[in-house]
Amino acid sequence: MAAYLQEAQSAELRERVAQLPELAGRKIRITEVDLTAGGSRTEDVDWLDENVGWLTRKPFLLRFFEDWHQSSAGGQPIESFFAFTLSDGRRGMPRPLVWPGDDRVSSTRPWLELKTALAQVDAALGVEFGWYFHAVYGNRIAFDVLYRAAEALRTGAFALPEQDAQVLLRWRGDPYGF
Repeated sequence: MAAYLQEAQSAELRERVAQLPELAGRKIRITEVDLTAGGSRTEDVDWLDENVGWLTRKPFLLRFFEDWHQSSAGGQPIESFFAFTLSDGRRGMPRPLVWPGDDRVSSTRPWLELKTALAQVDAALGVEFGWYFHAVYGNRIAFDVLYRAAEALRTGAFALPEQDAQVLLRWRGDPYGF
């Protein structure tokens, strides 16, 4: 697995380096609006200047593995729940081997209902904090559930084991997904 992750990281870096010429010319238009005094200011900035750590940012796949091993799920082998492939020198995307059911978990549910749904996902998957990894994967659990859970954790409306709270809040500070 270590060799797989190393190759995935190398492949991602090669992809990013190949994208540099295109990104070097890309601009972002930023408009600042002064709501108090009125008026606005618009500026075009280089994409790379606004995304300083982009080239050296940890690949999503590596973060996925690290999150697994640093969370409650880490007590079980990740390969029992997700398959990983690396083909044509490109990074692989985790593919679930175990699904939490047919229903999609949406963030539009009331919080208590959403919290119950996340516990049911964990039970169906057979792994604690499994809902997080399926949300990062982004199929059966809406990606924005992660934002709601992080906010509920921050306000005290949601409790997680410390290691899971750290993973979720780290994700909130630097979101990623597939």
